[in-house]
Amino acid sequence: GPTNTSVLNQGSILVDISGGTISVTGQSVTNNGTMGASNGGSLTVDNLADAAGLSISGGGTLTLNGTWANSGSLSATNSAVVLDGTWANLDSVTTTGSTVTLRGIWSNIGQLSATNTTLNLGGSVTLAQIGTLVRSGGTVNVTGNLTNTGTTVVLNATTGSWVIGGGGMIKGGTVTTSGGARLIGGGGTLDGVTVNGEVEVIGYQSLEVKNGLVLNGTLTVGHATDGSWGRVNFAGTQTLGGNAIVIFGNDPYQNNFLRPSDSTETLTLGAGVAVRGRTGAIGGGSTNGSVVNQGNILADVSGGSISISGQSVTNSGNLSASAGATLILSGSATFDGTKTLSS
Repeated sequence: GPTNTSVLNQGSILVDISGGTISVTGQSVTNNGTMGASNGGSLTVDNLADAAGLSISGGGTLTLNGTWANSGSLSATNSAVVLDGTWANLDSVTTTGSTVTLRGIWSNIGQLSATNTTLNLGGSVTLAQIGTLVRSGGTVNVTGNLTNTGTTVVLNATTGSWVIGGGGMIKGGTVTTSGGARLIGGGGTLDGVTVNGEVEVIGYQSLEVKNGLVLNGTLTVGHATDGSWGRVNFAGTQTLGGNAIVIFGNDPYQNNFLRPSDSTETLTLGAGVAVRGRTGAIGGGSTNGSVVNQGNILADVSGGSISISGQSVTNSGNLSASAGATLILSGSATFDGTKTLSS
């Protein structure tokens, strides 16, 4: 209906034909009856006063826009749900075998329960606004801006891993991982984050870092066995610090890399950082920024190679090659004479 009128549903609005669509639009929409979608049908509702009781199943799609809230149970089974606009979940959103995309300005005061579901955390939120998230199986993708300043995202065997997807960002704060959970690069950004645990960038994916990354744990760049590469781009002059181990995978074309995003920028590897693995590059590439190594770069896998290059390369740490591996250094290099270059 027109956006300047209100809609009251006391009957049934059910989109149950594949490819069918129904849109319910008004200044406000009140549902005292039944609304739902199934069998490939699509229902869109704007400015729904209360989403309590909505149920989507069998390949249906539900999109909620505008200003709305949920004070009861909103459920989806084997379907797609897009929750957009300005909204709040006050009770429960329960999904099974579905794809759920959260966008807009939102808060979860109740509980989000996702079983074997792809959950896309979009919009602009804080950790407090995400609230209680109960997950079993499936995937959690950060596709919006998560402001984490002063808070800690805890990933463990119960929560599972999170993927920082394309367009997604975690800004500030700390991420901890344990129990096999990881923070996975999928085209998104970490901005001034401390990670205590595991970060993984494999499967032909990338991760952008802004304003430094403190890593107390392991960063895997490229898959260990299947040959898929991973790339970590550092946007701006900054430091990879902490007590970190970076492990390059086995991409045969040396497409695994850590490097500045621009020729005017410098990537510094802190004193507590060790880089090792089969094949990878530090610096170089089309951006060809500068590299400062204060840590340890170890080419230590038989038949593998690690290259270091840039506008300039400054080493005050240790460089070594062993076990039949090759360390390649190119460009203008400066060495602190008290440090080692060994093979």
